[in-house]
Order: sequence, then C-alpha cells, then structure tokens
Amino acid sequence: MELSVPNYWKKKPDAVASLLNKAKSLENRYADRKTPSQLTEEGVYLFGEWVEWIDLDCTAKTSLPHLKTILYDYSKPVLDDYAERIGKKYDELSIKKSKTKW
Repeated sequence: MELSVPNYWKKKPDAVASLLNKAKSLENRYADRKTPSQLTEEGVYLFGEWVEWIDLDCTAKTSLPHLKTILYDYSKPVLDDYAERIGKKYDELSIKKSKTKW
C-alpha cells in the first residue's frame, strides 16, 4: 500500500502512524468480505443459487438478454401481487444494467 501524506501532516509526530493504523483497520475490515462474483465464465448466481451456463443455454457473453428475461418472468407476478395488495397500478417494468452502485 502506498500512502501520500501532505507536508504539513509530516510535521505532526503521530499523524503518519494514525493514518497507517486507520488504513490497516480498513484493510482488515474489507479483507473479510470475500463474496464471489455474481457472473463468471462457469455460471451465475440467480436468486441466491448457483446456475451453470450450460443449464441456461447461453454463455457469459450472451447472457444479458437471457438473464433479463428470467428476471422479468420472476419479478412480474411478484410486482403484480404487491401492486394489487397496496391498491396501486404501475405502467411497466423496466430492467436495466446498472453501471454504478448508487
């Protein structure tokens, strides 16, 4: 790990040690988060279960339209039921590829 410290911080005796301790703490916290990739060359996690590409009749490169169809077929009845329960209607269900987390 590289750490860049401004010159005015270098004059403080505990500043660098404090930053290094915080960095080590963050490394330890995120080292425990070993979640598998949702999409690999071998398969994909669908609704929490591992599914091989061969079972889906597609590959990782051609999977996006196929996965959108699976998600739509799963989500549509659930949303219809929920909308009926709360007494609201919705016009359409749109499934898009998210490019960011937020």
